[in-house]
Amino acid sequence: MRVNVRCFGTLEKYQKGTKPWEMPAGATVNEITRIMGVKPDDVKIVFVNHKEVPHNTLLHEGDEVGLSPKTGGM
Repeated sequence: MRVNVRCFGTLEKYQKGTKPWEMPAGATVNEITRIMGVKPDDVKIVFVNHKEVPHNTLLHEGDEVGLSPKTGGM
């Protein structure tokens, strides 16, 4: 499945702008951050389709994921 990920603030060092990621069915936000190399402790807020969600949220085809840092703001 394909999801679009955008990193904000200090997390932009992992990825600039919004980019698609191919993930296996049943993937979670935690799996994307692990693949990207983002430390879970660096992420303060996770958004899926513009709603704040837990880090272990199950993703679906076409979801829009936003990662906001603990420091550095959006």
